[in-house]
Amino acid sequence: MPRHCRRLSALPIVLALLVGACDGKSPTPPTTVCSISIAPPTSTVGSAEATGTIAVTTSAAGCEWAAVASAPWVTITAGAAGTGAGTVQYRVAENPSPDVRTAAIGIEDQLHTIVQQGLSAPPPECTYALDPPTATAPPDGHTATFSVQTADGCAWSAQPATPWVSIVSGAEGQGAGVVTYRVGEHDGGDARTGSILVADQTFVVTQVGEALPACIYTVSVVHFAPCMPAGIVEARLDTLAHCPWTVESTAPWLAVTTPSSGTGPVTVSAQHAANYDAPRSGILMLRWPTETAGQNVLVEQAGCTYATSVDTISVPATGGAASFDVLQQSIPVSCGGPLQDRCQWRATTTAPWITIATTGDRVGDNPVAFTVAANTSTGPRTATIVVRDRVVTVTQAGVP
Repeated sequence: MPRHCRRLSALPIVLALLVGACDGKSPTPPTTVCSISIAPPTSTVGSAEATGTIAVTTSAAGCEWAAVASAPWVTITAGAAGTGAGTVQYRVAENPSPDVRTAAIGIEDQLHTIVQQGLSAPPPECTYALDPPTATAPPDGHTATFSVQTADGCAWSAQPATPWVSIVSGAEGQGAGVVTYRVGEHDGGDARTGSILVADQTFVVTQVGEALPACIYTVSVVHFAPCMPAGIVEARLDTLAHCPWTVESTAPWLAVTTPSSGTGPVTVSAQHAANYDAPRSGILMLRWPTETAGQNVLVEQAGCTYATSVDTISVPATGGAASFDVLQQSIPVSCGGPLQDRCQWRATTTAPWITIATTGDRVGDNPVAFTVAANTSTGPRTATIVVRDRVVTVTQAGVP
């Protein structure tokens, strides 16, 4: 052993360190200490399926690591494990719930937090209605309300379109609500009209003049009895210029051609369609804001009744020509004219083996001529010919 080694034998701690040197051996190399960092630490995604990437950085090239997801809706698609710097790729499934959910990917002692938004509810289909849609105010000012009817979540605002109308409360809202408005004083003699706009609806308020007389309404004709052809009926409504009214028809065949609302005297006009079936009736409802409430105008339109000379016709298998008579009568009889021939009708069939010779519209009492093709089958066959509300059955024998 060399001399300098013997001199150090009295120093135990140093000796232990130098044993290897004295023996000619190298000391054990130190163990590598690994630290890991990731970026980004968090990620926020929408409710739809999404992907993400995490960058992994290590303190030494030999540092090993692994990535583990904490929830089944997070899937690691690449980089589940690695050595040294690397990346982790993952996929987030669609969130079917409206609630926000959270998961994490653990990479050794580091956590990457994933926040996924909930499924957004579709916006509501918004339609709006006002109740009532109109109002009348006195001349000395007026505070009143109307309701806004719509679905939950549907936003709206109330905006006066007239300077003497103001909003007291309920200028904005979501879903159903109430608007309180104020009408200022009116010292004029004539009525005036203001409005409040709410979404796509218009609330109309009519304010009477301070010294205007009370409204009185009269209707000159309250009953019409037109005959079968299309035409127009007119009723005269007389009232003062400031007095409001509305008109509405209860029948789809009776269409109002004048404005549906207004003020002052007016000739209410309505057009009725032609009617060659049974008689029918409809009502024009004239309404106004007084104790009498309004007046109904009755429209009773004439019609027709029909008969056929036979209900059934039998035809041999060889076919041939046949006919039957159509008889008609107007109700009331006065609408039939001097020849009683004002009712219109047409004969039709859906059977391809029946050909109607008298095609098109017919009037009055007339025959229906038709031909039947030969029946090549051994079985009989049946079809119908229709004239308005009458049905004639045609039966053809089969080949013997």
